[in-house]
Amino acid sequence: RGLITKSREYAFVVFKGYDLIVIEMIASFFNTYGANKVDEAFKITEMKDPGNPKRSFGYVIGILDKMKAEKYKKGD
Repeated sequence: RGLITKSREYAFVVFKGYDLIVIEMIASFFNTYGANKVDEAFKITEMKDPGNPKRSFGYVIGILDKMKAEKYKKGD
């Protein structure tokens, strides 16, 4: 799958599948955070019930920021 296709699939997880800005932001996350972290963040978010407020794009960003902060704490 291509980057945009994968980004769009992830955007649908947080109900933003038709929002081009969100899709572009998700695509940029692959460069910023790496594919493994992006995959993990969306996997965590996707496990939330669709009615759960945590199943949102903001929650994904929070997970990625937390992962980044933990990386710096470890000194990686």
